[in-house]
Amino acid sequence: MKSIYYLIVLFSSLVILGCSSTYTIKDFSSKEKFYEDFNNSVKYKNINVTLSNDSSFSVPYGAILSDDSLLAITNIKHTVILRRSSVKEIKEYYDTDFTYPLHEVILTNGKKLKGDDVRILPDSSIEYTVRENVFGEKIPLKKVKEVNYKNHWLGIPSGFLIGAVSGFGVSYILDQFVNRNDVYNRSHKNIFIYIVGIPLGALTGTIWGWLSGYTYTYQFNP
Repeated sequence: MKSIYYLIVLFSSLVILGCSSTYTIKDFSSKEKFYEDFNNSVKYKNINVTLSNDSSFSVPYGAILSDDSLLAITNIKHTVILRRSSVKEIKEYYDTDFTYPLHEVILTNGKKLKGDDVRILPDSSIEYTVRENVFGEKIPLKKVKEVNYKNHWLGIPSGFLIGAVSGFGVSYILDQFVNRNDVYNRSHKNIFIYIVGIPLGALTGTIWGWLSGYTYTYQFNP
């Protein structure tokens, strides 16, 4: 039974420690360092903001800290028409489904425009969509409880370990109930149980880890 106890302790430790990191200003040498780390990490990420009143909302393009405020980044787009004289070359290419051709437009200044955002008009002028990231809503930090985001790929290692340990634990428990009195069959069936249980647990854990992700949390008023 001690083995089961150790498995439970190891499993719990992996779950608690392996899936998240939390930062506060106390973890940095100065407020400026905290701001710098936050801005480098959170900018352009799909983040979740929780306010001091426990209400929350998502910001798909990230945010930065400036002047003790959280500045949410929004993505705007507008259409620009280019004359044919500003275009050096137009190439066609196909995406993975090969349904409709897309266009790559090479301008006389060397800039390349690709994809669905480009359209050739009847007069041979070029219409394309410009996307820009701009700062939108400004929220005082005293109203912000925390900001978090997930990295799905980093959730895979911990998910794999948790799944493998779980698979071993389940296999071990099943092992105790299979053919206790038949030594020959028991030895063979034990091998089968572990061969199936551990990889299956690891695969399940890997999928779970990717879906759950590795969560980074920045706390402001803990």
